[in-house]
Amino acid sequence: MRNTYMLVLLLSGCSMIAGGKASLGGESTSVPSSSKASAPSTVHASGSPDVGDTPDEIENPRKQTLEKLAKRIEAGEMAMYALESRREHAKLAFMEDRWREPSQDALVAKRLAVLDAIAFRKYPRVAANVGDGVRVREADEDAIEAAKKMVAACQSVASIRGSRDMGKELADKTAAYEKEIARVQKLDPNAFRYLGKSVDIPADMLSCEHGIAETSGYAEDRYIPETAESAPLEKRCAAVDFLIDGVQLGGGRFAAYTRTVGGRQAMEEMDCKKLAKQNKFPKAMTAAVKEVAEEVGLKLSEMTVVAKGAPYIEADDDDGRLHRYQIVTVYSKNFQIAGNPCGKGKVFCEAGGSRGATAFNMVEFAFERAAAHAGKDPDKCKKFLGEAKQQAEWFAKFREDAIKSKSWIAGATYKTKKGVKLPETEFVSAFAKKGKDAEEMLDNKYCRKPAK
Repeated sequence: MRNTYMLVLLLSGCSMIAGGKASLGGESTSVPSSSKASAPSTVHASGSPDVGDTPDEIENPRKQTLEKLAKRIEAGEMAMYALESRREHAKLAFMEDRWREPSQDALVAKRLAVLDAIAFRKYPRVAANVGDGVRVREADEDAIEAAKKMVAACQSVASIRGSRDMGKELADKTAAYEKEIARVQKLDPNAFRYLGKSVDIPADMLSCEHGIAETSGYAEDRYIPETAESAPLEKRCAAVDFLIDGVQLGGGRFAAYTRTVGGRQAMEEMDCKKLAKQNKFPKAMTAAVKEVAEEVGLKLSEMTVVAKGAPYIEADDDDGRLHRYQIVTVYSKNFQIAGNPCGKGKVFCEAGGSRGATAFNMVEFAFERAAAHAGKDPDKCKKFLGEAKQQAEWFAKFREDAIKSKSWIAGATYKTKKGVKLPETEFVSAFAKKGKDAEEMLDNKYCRKPAK
């Protein structure tokens, strides 16, 4: 015995578009062409779809439920629409209700099919595979299982959240999802429209695609920091301090010095003329000096080592024994140091750690996203313009404070994420102008109309 849901669709079969089918075997049925609930082709000026009117013949409270569903579509609340549509389809298909009238079920089924078709058209993959939205109760078993895996792959895409590699993750998981779609297409396309007691593939796919749209929107609106490939290593004159030690053996004696784990300071570039010219360390430190040379990747002949200050004795935190420690400074003209990722000379950029360049890049990104949302999502547009204004105000204050504290480096050139190089005066002027432009755009209702 087939269920009530398919019987309802059979009862409404006389009003189907010519060539449409309705059968207990699960073949697809076309969207109804009669009644005021026919699928509309118009769109409101606001951009929301025209869902038409709910037929007066449908009685309350079911009419109210259908009208609520229509409002969900108009408001873009597709996740809630998918959930509530699924619930209504389940009622038609599985709930035994002796008070329900078959004629009312037929009208509700028709209206649901119309609303579903409108909802599905918002998402290309759903529209292409689910089509008119009419459910089927039978499909190839392997295809149904494949459809469930497809939904899981879809949900994997929708669940992606912010990370530096978000773009790649989104692309990889979307490719996996589309591979599952192709598998269902090959096994049995009816599975895209399958409705079972524990699964509603069209509703699940709709809800998930809505999630993907939100995830994609999040990815597009998320600023990705500028990074640079590792700058080529350059030979530089520099000095670096190392700590060496020898453990106490007893009788006032200490073991020969060895390299102390973790005892290394940051390298400091120096004027090559100021490097030490002659080694100054006792013979007991020779083994430790060889270890240091191996660590920095230099030959002994390429470096000069000088014992810094007098040795001192302390208890080691790990073994509790006394050790004799000595700081040694290594000087060399051949230290391998990464060059400026921004370019040669006094060029600053985000990848090199410049806070000003980073803020400028974020302002340019904010203008791009404001333009993308203008006339479509005014609130998001305003949010990005507000961020651009705030960044410009922050930079002006940051520069003012840096000049007062004499930490501002004058005469630099700033390289933007787009590769444009701006001398300091032009950079400062361009930053101020962008802040002023953002303020004016907020005041002249720029966000209410599409960007030119």
